[in-house]
Amino acid sequence: MQPVSPSPAMFDCNSLLYGQMGPLKFLVYVRITLNEETEEGVGPIPGILIDAARELEAEPHLVRVHMTQIETGTGFRYFGCEEFVEHVKSCGHAWMAQLVTPDQFAKYVRLLKGKISNLELDLKFDCREDREEVALKLFVDGVQPHSGTICPHALMHSTFQSDEHYIFTCSCGVPECSSINKGVLVVHYGRLVLWKAYYAEHDRLFLFDQRQYQSEILSKCNCGLLLMKKLNKPAMCKSKISLTSNR
Repeated sequence: MQPVSPSPAMFDCNSLLYGQMGPLKFLVYVRITLNEETEEGVGPIPGILIDAARELEAEPHLVRVHMTQIETGTGFRYFGCEEFVEHVKSCGHAWMAQLVTPDQFAKYVRLLKGKISNLELDLKFDCREDREEVALKLFVDGVQPHSGTICPHALMHSTFQSDEHYIFTCSCGVPECSSINKGVLVVHYGRLVLWKAYYAEHDRLFLFDQRQYQSEILSKCNCGLLLMKKLNKPAMCKSKISLTSNR
């Protein structure tokens, strides 16, 4: 969904973002709060949002960005953003069409000449004097598409959800830290899984058998979790990658 800001003159408000995904229209009011200002969640619904949504025939949504001064600059907290994203993704058919249309999917299959690639995960236990960790490496047809860190959370989510998944990431867990600004586009269609991997170091387009893809990722990531548990390490969480790849 590509957001477009309505003209401030249209509604006398520069806090509205309007976007369309297939037949669906969304209107988001972005509320900014500063320092000591307090609100409960996203805050009260402004009348301008309802009026504008009615005129544009769009779904109204509200998010809040709270900005505070910290030692290193400006800190940000977001309210309502994740809920809005999940709502958009829940619009199944429209979301799928936005990722890759059936015609585009068929073109990619023809481009690959129907070649089905094999995805393999390699788990290794690394024990050193100063640390113990489980190293995760990903191979496609015997070649590593990315030699850096692989995010197991994104991998597992990609086994059942078509989306842009940040499978390639930084060892700190924030992909942008390694200048990775696009995720791997993963699309499930029938019994196939398509990868468009912008930051892959060799080929960037892959096709997998869905059953093999799901089985390999889920079984190996489960083994990794068990190993981490034996090491008394934290389980996988959003803020920290527990399974890392050696560089």
